[in-house]
Amino acid sequence: MDSILKPIERLAEDLKWFVANTDLKAIHVAASADLRAVVLNQIEQAEMFPRNNALFLSSDAPGGDDASWDARRQALMEAFEEVRNVAVGPAGEQPVPFGSLPELDPRTAPLTRFGVQVRDVARAAVVPGSPMTGVVIVLCPTDWGAAPKWSEGVSALARQEIAHVRWVVLEGPTAPSRAALSTALGAALLTSDAVLDPAGQREDLRAMIGALAAAPPGVVGPQAVGMPGPRCAPPRRKREPAPPQPGELEKVLRDAGVPEGYADDAGLRQLRLHMMSAGLAFGEGDHLTGIREQRAARDQAIALGLLTESVVLEQMLGAFTLQAGFSEQAREVFENAYGRAEELGLARQMVLARISVASTWMLQRKPSVAIVQYTEAGRLAAEHGETIMAIEGYRIAGELLAMERRDHEAAQLWQLALQVAEAGEALPVSMSSAPHAARALAALCRSKGLVVQAESLEAQAARLETPPEPPGAVEPGPGDVQAEGV
Repeated sequence: MDSILKPIERLAEDLKWFVANTDLKAIHVAASADLRAVVLNQIEQAEMFPRNNALFLSSDAPGGDDASWDARRQALMEAFEEVRNVAVGPAGEQPVPFGSLPELDPRTAPLTRFGVQVRDVARAAVVPGSPMTGVVIVLCPTDWGAAPKWSEGVSALARQEIAHVRWVVLEGPTAPSRAALSTALGAALLTSDAVLDPAGQREDLRAMIGALAAAPPGVVGPQAVGMPGPRCAPPRRKREPAPPQPGELEKVLRDAGVPEGYADDAGLRQLRLHMMSAGLAFGEGDHLTGIREQRAARDQAIALGLLTESVVLEQMLGAFTLQAGFSEQAREVFENAYGRAEELGLARQMVLARISVASTWMLQRKPSVAIVQYTEAGRLAAEHGETIMAIEGYRIAGELLAMERRDHEAAQLWQLALQVAEAGEALPVSMSSAPHAARALAALCRSKGLVVQAESLEAQAARLETPPEPPGAVEPGPGDVQAEGV
């Protein structure tokens, strides 16, 4: 697993240097999405380094708009209050004499309020009698987007001379704010990359396939998924429970409503081997082998009675087939997946299959047929409460209709997308394509001279893309100022 260990080891060394070298004002970490949780944990563990005397506080939120900075401020306050509560002893003593946080001026801009909150947290943490010499604020946006507002906000904060405060910025591999931070901080910025190497990942996967194929029968734990282990099963310990009798485990699974195939160790091993081999083949560009192995994985799941899993594997088979350039064959696979999902009552898989079928028609340049499929996907998703997929199905169908100058029908489908959005929960809707549908409909209205309707739709788009306010958030007042005033 060197492809994972090496980036993490590099990050650990960089964090040690950042902690020890207080002349560094910030460290920017670019990480692969698959490593985000591990990297964030590694950053938080840096607080335990022997040479560290700073308090690490994390603040997560998506985006870089005003609402996101209020959400980060709220998360920062909660994190600090949690530390203060832990520092209070059972008899009410407070070995670490943290100060309290003053009220903020609600008239200031959200980014400025966040900066002021950081300053107040540092003042409350670094007081006489406290072992803390500073505060490290960990900014880790949950969407990892390259929003310009986010980069501007981060660099504006980093430029401020806030006493006893340093920064850790965690982003995706594109590192959207690294250039702005480098311009703002120069030599006071340390950069670190925890990005997976595709070639190294393929080598790791090849080694796992070999280890899994060579593992002795009956292995459990990590060795059952391709991790290293002994070549023969270890002897049973004296106090270890006896292995279940034939049919005993199957009965337990059956009574619990779990497919009995999960008791078939040899069958599951073969399923894993097919899945891993398919992934490796596609990673190396051997599409035909990948398709063959993925088809074998689907068939193995069916043989084991893992019917729900077989639908997911069939969807993956369709995606592999489409990626290989066989759009007609891929459509047949997706149609089969739809039929299987319908038999099993798997609503989400039905919608995904219908969207996938539509994509194959688009690749064959038959948008009229794709429109029908996307519309049906939207209807199915709305019927089964799959809000984001319903919005997406209706929106794409509307765009294709608009491209064919079927404006009235396009408007109807965009309106359906907005109806679904208005009936859905605010947070998932704000991350959907509903605002895009609203703006497309607004543009259509403007082209027809319907200015009032267009302005209303543009306002609706702005409202739909705004995440719900965090608890305790304060609306900005008329006297908002910029972050430079921190």
